[in-house]
Amino acid sequence: MASYAVSHRRKVLVAALLLAVPTLILWWSVRVTDSMPFAFVGLALAAIFFLFVLFVLLHHVIDSDRADTSTIYAAMSAYLLIGATWAFFYALVDVASPGSFDFDSLTEQAALNAPHGDLRLYSYYSLVTLSTLGYGDITPLSPLARSLSALEAVTGQLFIAVLLARLVGLGIAHRRAD
Repeated sequence: MASYAVSHRRKVLVAALLLAVPTLILWWSVRVTDSMPFAFVGLALAAIFFLFVLFVLLHHVIDSDRADTSTIYAAMSAYLLIGATWAFFYALVDVASPGSFDFDSLTEQAALNAPHGDLRLYSYYSLVTLSTLGYGDITPLSPLARSLSALEAVTGQLFIAVLLARLVGLGIAHRRAD
């Protein structure tokens, strides 16, 4: 769906499909083989794919000369994609260095059964971190996990501040032009 969403240019669609198809193949092969190397490469490709889609959306928002619904939806989608992308990075860190996160009682509730961990937990943690809500039920333990968490929190705040300023500025400029 993300490949289709950014398919307004043929080159972008081809690049998105070149990233999406191997990612999907690896994800399915992980389900069949339980291979940790496949899981790691699949997570890395998924993160790269989401970053690609994120940059295409942000390019649309930044290049837009008015704050219409398309621009606003692209900005909202980009914010959520930031959270999804960070979830893959957290999963990569935890696969590369098991025990980088303390999921406390959440692991029992989620019944982890995939070799790459349960992405729902990483997604939840990512969105809580991105919004700086910070419930504290998942704790980053390794230095890399803590650093990435801090970087994501700053990214979330800067995204909202800078993008909101951009959209408000576009709205004001458009009203003055009318």
